[in-house]
Amino acid sequence: MTQLAADRLLLVLLALAAAALLPEAISYKGGSQYFPTVLLALLGVLSLVALWRARRPRNEADTTPFFVHAGRFALATALVAAYAAALPHVGYFTSSALLIAAMAFTLGYRDWRKILATIAGYTAFVWVVFQGIFQRDMAREFFMPWILGY
Repeated sequence: MTQLAADRLLLVLLALAAAALLPEAISYKGGSQYFPTVLLALLGVLSLVALWRARRPRNEADTTPFFVHAGRFALATALVAAYAAALPHVGYFTSSALLIAAMAFTLGYRDWRKILATIAGYTAFVWVVFQGIFQRDMAREFFMPWILGY
């Protein structure tokens, strides 16, 4: 499978997933359907636009094999699976911070200042969106009783 074929397959899967999840998002009550519906519609439309743009190869990089780094792909897949398994036990912020650091290391990034800045920026952004804008409490982290006293 070439990189272009893998990109096309991913785009088709994203468009199908968005179409399959859209009825569920629309069925939410009380105005809570707007945000997921807009995101899914945007995902579907942009997937189709990208699929249209990927209809033929534009350069030789599009014909390279997809699994040039099969080991990294397997490790990244295992990291995402570990992240999903850790979420209910460790908490969103901690799991996400660990995933960002592990994925950066897996993909070859080694500048810890930038990695830590990315983690801090992402965590702050998510906290502001959910606490400040949506006024929703985030789930407790496993370390909160020891650090924050509750």
